[in-house]
Amino acid sequence: MTSSPTATATGPSTAGYTEPDGGGRERRRLSAIDAARTLAILGMFVAHVAGSAADRWTFLRWVDGYSAGGFVLLAGVSMGLTRRLSVPGWRAWPPQLVRSALLFALGVALARISFGPVVILGVYAVVFLAALPFRRLGGRALVVIGLVLTVVWPAVSLWLRTQVLDGSAVEAGYHVTWTMLSGPRPVATVARTLLLDGTYPAPTWLSLALVGWGAQRCGLVRPGALGRLAAASAVMLALGFGGSAAVEAATDVRAELVDQAAADAAARSTAGGDPAFVPSFDNGTGVPVSSEAEVLLTAGHHTGTTFELWQILGVTGAALSGWAALERWVSRAVVREAAWPGRIPLTVYSAHIVAGWPMAKWDVGFGLRPVAQALVLMAFLTGAFVLGWLFRARRGPLEWVLHRAAQAVTPPG
Repeated sequence: MTSSPTATATGPSTAGYTEPDGGGRERRRLSAIDAARTLAILGMFVAHVAGSAADRWTFLRWVDGYSAGGFVLLAGVSMGLTRRLSVPGWRAWPPQLVRSALLFALGVALARISFGPVVILGVYAVVFLAALPFRRLGGRALVVIGLVLTVVWPAVSLWLRTQVLDGSAVEAGYHVTWTMLSGPRPVATVARTLLLDGTYPAPTWLSLALVGWGAQRCGLVRPGALGRLAAASAVMLALGFGGSAAVEAATDVRAELVDQAAADAAARSTAGGDPAFVPSFDNGTGVPVSSEAEVLLTAGHHTGTTFELWQILGVTGAALSGWAALERWVSRAVVREAAWPGRIPLTVYSAHIVAGWPMAKWDVGFGLRPVAQALVLMAFLTGAFVLGWLFRARRGPLEWVLHRAAQAVTPPG
């Protein structure tokens, strides 16, 4: 995200550097990490602009979930490359508290003008704070804890939502908004949105961040560890895609959920709803649509189930491996230029929300026709690379603000 030796973990991102050598010389950027983040930015643009076509094009649902998960996994990788997290004791907390507070405030502001996209910055603020107590652990411990969370948390989340909090007067939103903060029971509503029912539940994304952080500490993102990274990605791809396919083939879980979706559609039609609306357990908004326990055995897009999280780990790892191979054996210059938007992702992310503000103001949003969607997508992508080129040798504007604000409260020593 920045070109200086001290990277900051911000927004849908962080920076990518190699480890400092024994002589303490400045770390150089790992362009493959930034390039992988650029790929996630492209996926985010596609999901945000062409979201209305997701019912016709299944890959758009894949793009949505994988891009969001890829951002947080790469953020975890970059957390391990950040010197500030190696600060002992309490001195690591003030700068991260400031970063998280600014990210949260920026997320609320962007949510107010969003043209449709769910703003994730508030969740990043929580994830970065929640990850801080783990900074003393080794790489293997971080990976194990993260993977255990991918297995345990989906079941815990389903239990809390369906058994403990079912019928609660507190209703979560997709993301944190000013209306939510100024409305009734703001603390409970914000907590449930960020931790449980929102589009990006923080514990789900924390598991990916910890795996990424642990992978970095295990040396998997070093230039010489390409084979190990590719092998680990292949394992996660096999578990995520192969595992879910094997479970569905060996059980009646898919047929049962399809029948349940059809029954829900019939009930909706009887109640006077849209008969053409068919709820799909294959697509969620951070959590599965179905409340049946069997849904945890599927890999629906953006549902946060175990198999989907393993797919995100495999897909993101494969993308990172691919960029690293391209950088090593084909063209370092191509990867370096592809990495430009990925160096300043918080600025790019915020800029595309602001640029889409007229669509929200004119009530256009996701209703754009395909040709208009293509034009807007090209404009966003062009703008991202222009911004990346302008700030290719220094921090982006928002990254600079977070860095300076955190630096101002960093205790000496």
